[in-house]
Amino acid sequence: MSTDSDLLSLSGDPEMVARARRALAVAFDGDAVKITNGLIDYQGTYPDLRTYVVMELEEHLPPYMIWLLHQFVDVDAVMKHWISSGRNWTLPDDGRNGSGGVHVFLASRPKSAIE
Repeated sequence: MSTDSDLLSLSGDPEMVARARRALAVAFDGDAVKITNGLIDYQGTYPDLRTYVVMELEEHLPPYMIWLLHQFVDVDAVMKHWISSGRNWTLPDDGRNGSGGVHVFLASRPKSAIE
C-alpha cells in the first residue's frame, strides 16, 4: 500500500512546480505558452511512474479492497497502457537534492498536442 511518503510532491509545492517548470522549459525550448499549458495538467512528482499509478488506483478503491490491487493487478501493464493510450505523459525530474523521479502530467493536454 502506498503512502503519502511515496509522493515526492503534490502539485501545490512551489519547489516541485519550479522543477516541473524547468523540465517543461527544457522539453519545449523555453516556449512560455507550452510551459504554461503543460503545468495545467501537472499531477506531481513521484519517485517513478509506477508509484503514481499505484496511488491513483488505490485512490479509487475502498480501503478493504486495496489488497486486491496488490494481489491481482498487473500495475506495470496498467502503467504501460496509460502511457501508450495517452492518459499520462512524463518528464524526468532534474534530480536536485538527490530526489530524481518523474514529473507526471495528465493527458487532457498530451505532450504531442502542446508541441
